[in-house]
Amino acid sequence: MYDYEIIIIGGGPGGTKCASVLAKANKKVCLIEKEALGGACLNRGCIPSKTYLYFGELLDSIKKAKRFGIQGPDPVINWEDVKKKKDMNMKILQMGLSNSLKLSGVTMLQGIGELISKNEVKVKMENEEKIISAEKVVLALGSKPFFPAMIKRGKHVITNREILNLDKLPQTLGIIGGGVIGVEMASAFSSLGSKVTIVEKLPGLIPTQDTEISSYLKKSLEKKGIEIHLNAEVMNCLDKENSAEMTVKFESGEEKLLSFEKILVAIGRRTVYDLNLLKKIGIENDGRRVLLNQNLQTNLENVYMIGDSAWRNLTAYGAEKEGEFVAKHILGLNSEINYELMPVTIFSHPEVGQLGLTEQDLQKKGINYEVKKSEYASNAKALIMNERDGFAKIIIEKTTSKILGVHIIGTQATEIIHQAILPIMQGFTVEKWLEATWSHPTLSEILKTALE
Repeated sequence: MYDYEIIIIGGGPGGTKCASVLAKANKKVCLIEKEALGGACLNRGCIPSKTYLYFGELLDSIKKAKRFGIQGPDPVINWEDVKKKKDMNMKILQMGLSNSLKLSGVTMLQGIGELISKNEVKVKMENEEKIISAEKVVLALGSKPFFPAMIKRGKHVITNREILNLDKLPQTLGIIGGGVIGVEMASAFSSLGSKVTIVEKLPGLIPTQDTEISSYLKKSLEKKGIEIHLNAEVMNCLDKENSAEMTVKFESGEEKLLSFEKILVAIGRRTVYDLNLLKKIGIENDGRRVLLNQNLQTNLENVYMIGDSAWRNLTAYGAEKEGEFVAKHILGLNSEINYELMPVTIFSHPEVGQLGLTEQDLQKKGINYEVKKSEYASNAKALIMNERDGFAKIIIEKTTSKILGVHIIGTQATEIIHQAILPIMQGFTVEKWLEATWSHPTLSEILKTALE
């Protein structure tokens, strides 16, 4: 006889969603989380970072107000108030999540959960340690920042966890890595007043995304005063008493020592589980990660893995979708998960929203395609808002006119992109999508203009 029907280790977006769906189906569920509910997204990523990004965007808007005939003194940042608002946002969402799970009937334990057999979990709590059992176990363990050997973590060489809890705004900020976290934090802290430098080893920012979007984003960030070095390699990075410094080898071959008040390391994530410990239980791996089937099950079919641990989609909404998918699989319900239909949203200034295939993808596949494009500068609402930088591009299959990809850079791109989910999911052609009616004047009309 088991203590629970399902034990879930990890209270991030995937774990909490999985627990909620199962509990609402009257399953006896135990959720174990060692820190605050919500995982990295709510506590160290999405919510605090987007709070800072919004404050930066608001500050930029105030500075632009003179263009609209609005006069006033220059705004002054109270960093303590900024931090308080960020912390309040997190607390409200944590409380809401906790209350929702309690109302659903989920048993929650705060502690470190460790799988010790295919049906048993050891829970180390503050004043107690116990072993609990369940018919099925879901591992939603999350991930951690990657630190290569040449980078020494310290007081001034930091990760996304520390940068979102700084006591004061750094005057200078170096960022190693031009991926999503790098460009978002560069946007936020540049708008808030820091002098920001990005060092990226690859030839473009957000290298997995559309190259035209990447190039446009680089130019936009440079216009904001952000210094960007591509094809540049960090040879070493050291934490000093009152600052941090890194030696960078530039594309020209020149090496230079750069010094900053803080250096953010944002060059990727790594799984947190111990492959050897899991192997002792009988869970197989490929030498790097746990092997999973299409249902996100390990070779021990009662043990599932979701979120960053599964390494399929490293986003909060991807983890949430996987949590729902696994819950439905446990309940015996039909469900599917399509990673190609998960939008990419980057909350940089300007924002980026992408869904479906890129031109690079189609070139590799040998698919004949056509690009339809529209500029923000020709959009009435963008003109009203004085937000004329950016564009939308829609990629269609040339022979069938089927929508294959939508890519947007510009204000509110992270909102507009969601209009493309259903057309791509349902295999719309250009003509079918144009049967819809767009309100005027709206930013969303940029999609209509591109289609026409």
